[in-house]
Amino acid sequence: MSNRVLDQIIHNWPAKILSIAAAFLLFFFTNLAQLEERFVTVPLEVQLDRDMAAVSSAPTTVRIGIRGEAGRVSTLREEEFSAFVDFRDMDEPGFARAPVQVSPAGTARGIDPLEIRVEPAEVGLELEYRQSRSVEVVPNIEDNPAPGYELRQSFLTPSAVEIEGPESRVAGIESVSTETVSLAGRRDDFNIRVRLERPDPFVSFPGGDTVDYRGIIEERVVLTTFEDIDITVIDLDTEFDLVNALPSGLIRVQGSQLEIEAVQQDQLRLEITASSITEPGRHELQVRPRVPSGLLTLRFEPQTVELVIERVEDES
Repeated sequence: MSNRVLDQIIHNWPAKILSIAAAFLLFFFTNLAQLEERFVTVPLEVQLDRDMAAVSSAPTTVRIGIRGEAGRVSTLREEEFSAFVDFRDMDEPGFARAPVQVSPAGTARGIDPLEIRVEPAEVGLELEYRQSRSVEVVPNIEDNPAPGYELRQSFLTPSAVEIEGPESRVAGIESVSTETVSLAGRRDDFNIRVRLERPDPFVSFPGGDTVDYRGIIEERVVLTTFEDIDITVIDLDTEFDLVNALPSGLIRVQGSQLEIEAVQQDQLRLEITASSITEPGRHELQVRPRVPSGLLTLRFEPQTVELVIERVEDES
């Protein structure tokens, strides 16, 4: 290179360097202006060793910042990104941290350049050994059937389920409850499918979280004693007359609540059949109860009554 050319290159070199720097900055900012940044929120998948379970919570979603060529970035959708945090190399209890990793898919893979950043950048979890056990299912019943009806029996299928989670949480659980089963106004048997209430946020139901509930609804059966029941003598021959006063009695019956509530006092009787009396005198006869259809007589008093019978005088 001749001295003349070299002199031309270094002549006024500060100005030339400033010009080059200005050109570079102009190129950089021109390209920068053509980039676009947007944010998407995606679910976060937590990957654990099969023998381990988390006893602390991780975020359910993460915020992803994506920066790339204007126009192309704006077309990207949340479904084209997945986020996960990998704890599968942790096989001992304790606290662990791992970075959040983002995987682009679909058209996002074809954009270059594409800058990706994620918030939060890492996740920490407290880990314990995973434990499972079988526990009883208990129905959560509320309200009452229609008046006069009751829940006679109930069945759950299955009656026990498997729970799974951190050993410190699973160890203290003896049973799980169903969601509310309402009996309000029911008169008939019914079958419903109900979910199980999770006893702890870190415990799950690997076999499913629903059971079948069957309720047997029947009319309520009650026992009632009616007192001051009149004793009536029937079929006494007209040539005879009853001369002694008869005591009152009682009848104890069983029946549905609705039937019992509908009974009137005069619908219950104690009767003595006197057709066997052929001579005046004292006669001890059996008493028989008479109650409305549908009621079952459990007890009545008195069992027998003495009748004092005289012959009717002939007035002719």
